[in-house]
Amino acid sequence: MKKLSIVVCFISIFMAMLAHTSIIPTGSGTLNDPYCIRQWENIYWMSNNSNQWNKHNIQIEDITFPGDMYTWVNNFQDMYPIGNYNTKFTGTYDGNHHCINNYYIDKSYNYIGLFGFIENAVI
Repeated sequence: MKKLSIVVCFISIFMAMLAHTSIIPTGSGTLNDPYCIRQWENIYWMSNNSNQWNKHNIQIEDITFPGDMYTWVNNFQDMYPIGNYNTKFTGTYDGNHHCINNYYIDKSYNYIGLFGFIENAVI
């Protein structure tokens, strides 16, 4: 019974960590219809879709990353800076006077931050 409890506990924790998913923002990423960034899952989507790093984005709400972001990032390692040496961020990001809170990224390479490597971008 004790082994079963441990297994159930482990599976529950693992499933909770997997609950973090990316969400495609509304909009089409054009100048007249920018991606509307309203939640942290939109930023997560941006970080994992380098083919969108030349698009237009506008933040339309204050964003707070979840409190367990540190654990989640360290376990799954798939929150990346937007823009890197090979694929620079060349789009626009209008923060629209909104905040991003509790953002955490821990990588051991260059160009770390929400935006890692930009070129001819407007932020």
